[in-house]
Amino acid sequence: MSTDIQTNSLPAAKLRIAVIILAVMQALGSLSSLSVFGNLSEYVNNGFSQWLLLAGLAIFPVLAVASLFFAIKGDVRRAIMAIAAIVMATFMTDYLPSMFIHGLELRGGAATSLHLFAQTIVFPLLAVVAFVLARRNEKLVLAAVLASLTMVSNILSVIAFGIVVAIYGF
Repeated sequence: MSTDIQTNSLPAAKLRIAVIILAVMQALGSLSSLSVFGNLSEYVNNGFSQWLLLAGLAIFPVLAVASLFFAIKGDVRRAIMAIAAIVMATFMTDYLPSMFIHGLELRGGAATSLHLFAQTIVFPLLAVVAFVLARRNEKLVLAAVLASLTMVSNILSVIAFGIVVAIYGF
């Protein structure tokens, strides 16, 4: 059994293009976080959670570029695994330390609580499922959809914020 998906069929070619688009979006998003390394003085002596944040900022561009490399190369399976790893690393570096310090705070409106619950619980679990499916080379379309749900949710949040600001003002 081949580890790469065959790109001579139309559905496989569409999946490859979709994964390339996802990988480009992840790469652009993660490269913008590198500006933090310009001023590390504010992160001195801030504890383990700040160390995790900096480690995440260092690993995200590596995983994003790896996913882009694999997607362009045609190895959609490994590209999906790298995108799912970004989601899992985001959970480990951004949400897990906050959960240890503050607990799972689901205060606020229903939409805010639902979004936070999805970001901290649902999306990391779905990323693990996507990683396992891609690792097994099974249901790669489903794995790509599951791995991209975090990005889609973030984009929809920005759009919703823009609509609310347009309607009610800032």
